[in-house]
Amino acid sequence: MDKSKARAYIILSFVFWIIIEYITTWRTNLSVWVSYMPWILLQYLFIILIFWFLLFVKNWNYRRVLIAMLIIMYGFELLWKNPFLSSPLLFIPGSIVLIQLWGFLTFLPYFIIRKSTKQHMISTIFYCLWPVSGLVLAFLI
Repeated sequence: MDKSKARAYIILSFVFWIIIEYITTWRTNLSVWVSYMPWILLQYLFIILIFWFLLFVKNWNYRRVLIAMLIIMYGFELLWKNPFLSSPLLFIPGSIVLIQLWGFLTFLPYFIIRKSTKQHMISTIFYCLWPVSGLVLAFLI
């Protein structure tokens, strides 16, 4: 395991989680987000460490980590009572946005520190489209 890349993954992922959570969830209700401190930051770190373990310690391949990400994603999103998953009409389009978002948070830092975004160009583009997909879904709701 390359410790400097593993450390960079944790740091970059944590920064991404803070920014994305602020943009998607807490921007309009910052006082609630702050009231959950430090527990919410520990939750982000816990999720990041799961993927760090799978990617850097276990050296799982992309497909195995993707399957684990889907399981973890649905577990947490159901725990958080995400409205995208609460309606049969929203489940499939909501799942696409969530896969893009979680893929962005899980794999983009990994691709960046491994300098492999070109090797994973299709995945990178798909994950980076989460704001567009989210906006389209918001208009459909």
